[in-house]
Amino acid sequence: MRLNQYLVQNEMTATAFAKQVGVSNVAVWKWLNRVAMPTGKHMVLVDRLTDGQVTSADWIIDEQEPA
Repeated sequence: MRLNQYLVQNEMTATAFAKQVGVSNVAVWKWLNRVAMPTGKHMVLVDRLTDGQVTSADWIIDEQEPA
C-alpha cells in the first residue's frame, strides 16, 4: 500500500504522520510525491507505525511504477 493511501484510509494528515516518524513535513511531502524515499531507518519506522501496511517493498515497487 502506498503511504498516501494509508493516510487517507486512516484519516491522518501528513503533518501528524511526520511527527510520529520524527521527520519534517517536507520529508513526508517528498515521500508522498516520489521526490525522495525514506532512509532505511525511517522505512522501518513507517512499517511499524502502519502495522505493516506500508513496507519497504512498497517503496521499491512505487519507484518502479511510472509517475
